[in-house]
Amino acid sequence: MVDFNNTLPEFKDITNPTSIGTTASYNTVHHIITKGLPVTAKPRRLHPKLHDAVKAEFLLAQGIIRPSNSPWSSPLHVVPKLDCTVRPMGDYGRLNAVTEFDSYPIPHLHDFAQALHGKHIFSKLDIFKAFHQIPIADEDIPKTAVTMPWGCTNIPVYALG
Repeated sequence: MVDFNNTLPEFKDITNPTSIGTTASYNTVHHIITKGLPVTAKPRRLHPKLHDAVKAEFLLAQGIIRPSNSPWSSPLHVVPKLDCTVRPMGDYGRLNAVTEFDSYPIPHLHDFAQALHGKHIFSKLDIFKAFHQIPIADEDIPKTAVTMPWGCTNIPVYALG
């Protein structure tokens, strides 16, 4: 049986809420394989009430984003959250259109349930800011550019959008 008290500290770099802007020290990176010329977009206008909230959110995330002068760009998209805050993200629809499809089969739910038959202990590990734990390959970081009314940024880690 696994001793969770001894196992959890081994992964504190991905389960610690203070690790925003850092990535786990594993040899996994996300590649964005595209075909064709870079896609670009103009910044979208923001409602004045959203401008400060979104800019503050991006300033708080300085460990996650960095300034960019990339030939690629996707517009900023703002999604309201249940707690009345907002989630700024890139609208990567045009980037997705030129990205090679990567097929990875998801196990069938019934097969997964069958594998659990007879088991008595269940656990889960919720990785804090999980998307931000996976770095983007250096050569693909320019493709993550998000254009906003006050500038353009790259996101060097896997992001929502």
